[in-house]
Formats: sequence, C-alpha cells, structure tokens
Amino acid sequence: MRPICIQGSGAVALLLFTALPLATAAPPGTCDGSSDACSFDLGRVTVTLAQGAASYNAGADFLSGDDGDFVADPSLFGSLALQQSGATEGFSFSPNLQLRVGGSGRNGYHQLLGFFEFSGLRFQANPGWRIDALRLEITGQRNVVGDASWSYGLPFAVGFNGDSFAGSGAINPDDAALRGELMVSAAYLEGEDGTASAYGYATAAFQSARFVATVSAVPEPGALALWLAGGALLLGWRRGTGTVFARGASTD
Repeated sequence: MRPICIQGSGAVALLLFTALPLATAAPPGTCDGSSDACSFDLGRVTVTLAQGAASYNAGADFLSGDDGDFVADPSLFGSLALQQSGATEGFSFSPNLQLRVGGSGRNGYHQLLGFFEFSGLRFQANPGWRIDALRLEITGQRNVVGDASWSYGLPFAVGFNGDSFAGSGAINPDDAALRGELMVSAAYLEGEDGTASAYGYATAAFQSARFVATVSAVPEPGALALWLAGGALLLGWRRGTGTVFARGASTD
C-alpha cells in the first residue's frame, strides 16, 4: 500500500517532510501481505504477527478544523528491514507519519492527530537462546511557530536536540502491542482590520523506528543435565575425601 496523503482545504497545503521511499522487497518469512497470521526468523528470535499485515496500522484525522495535511503509511512491509549485530537483532521500519496544521490563513482552531500501532506482535526466542530485553527506538522531528503546540504519546519519554527528538523504552516480548501518537494544533484569528491577532503553525513527524532484542545463549537440556551430573559427582568426591581424612585423624 502506498502512503495516504491528505491535504486540507486551506489556500496552501504543503508537506514539509519528504516522504521516505518505499522498499520493494517481498515480505519476509511466511508473511504474504494478507491478514493471515505469519512469522519471520531473525536468526535467534522469531517474530510473529497474529493478524499478518493487519497487525500494523497508521493513520491521521482532524480533531478540529481542516487547515493542514498529513502523510500516513499503513503498510509495514514496505519499509521493514531485518537487522542483526552482535548480541542484538530485530527489525527497523519507517512510520513515515507526518503532520502539519496552520500557515494558510484560515480562521479557526486546527488540530490533527496521527498514529501508528501494532497488535498481535510477539518476539519469541529460538531454541538455545533467550531474550534478555526488547526495546523500541524511535526518532522524529517537530516545529512550532506562534500560537501552536504539539504533543506525542509513546510508552516512554523522548529527549530533544533542537527540533529533533529520539527515545527508547522496554517492550514486553510476549505482547509487543503498542501505539505511538503525534498531535499538532494551531490557531488563526483575523481581526476586523485584516491583521491576524492569533497565528500559529506546527509540524511533527515520526521518522524512523526499530525493535531491538538483546539475546544470550542458554544450554541445551542435555548439556545442562551433564553439567549438573558432573557437578554432583565432583561435590560427592570432595565430601568423600574429607570424610577419609577425618577418620584417619581420629585413629591416631
């Protein structure tokens, strides 16, 4: 699916962020782009989508007014890329969620809410491995001028560097369902003399995101049993040796 691009009815409707190009690679693993349950193997971790492509969604809607525009890409597989490095592996994707309100000189209060969300997402360690931690990392950008504001909703806080922001937080591997939100608001009020007594303009975007699982090896059941048996034998030998020395000392 291509990104959804909606323009408001203001005199000017511009997108300030360039949409990221969509990858043309086929969906990974058993995923075929349908809503059937599917999975793909990262190497040491298997990712399961209970509703297939429908396990991911993105969109936006005006809560008030209509001066603005947005881009929202409801397709996950178009930008998904598998990643593996050292003790970590996961996948990255582009939320490609971009919002703008204000700037067109249209009277009123304009508010736009955008989101991306996962449901039925699960990360499961393959045999011989365990997941020590799972994190979601995300980056974005915002710009606010005049009588305007913006906000975000994520299961963790983000930090700022100028107009850019980034953050990460722990996610439950067994149930990685989550929702990320952006909201921008702006006001424009033109007085009787034709000058603006209130003017605002705001943009916000989620630009990149990735799930990162930290994994470590665990012994196979057979190897673990051998280690335990060897440890028990060694402990018994040490105790037996100690008993012999004690008896020899008491005989003297």
